Amino acid sequence: MSVVHIYTAPSQPATEFIDRTHGDTFTFRLAPQATLYTDCCRVPRQARYVRVQVYADYFYRWCAPGHGCKKGKR
Repeated sequence: MSVVHIYTAPSQPATEFIDRTHGDTFTFRLAPQATLYTDCCRVPRQARYVRVQVYADYFYRWCAPGHGCKKGKR
């Protein structure tokens, strides 16, 4: 029998999010009007309507609840 650990990162607003994955803390700030492509529907959205999940190898970008696609989180 093997043990499986599923790691999830908290969702943060794309306009200001923190990366703590490599020991140091990095704060990223984007203008609310900045354009980001989301991973859920691959549509360009303004940063104010995007949520981010930060992992060691990638930043996942999702439509904020009530703004954009209806797919939700994977």
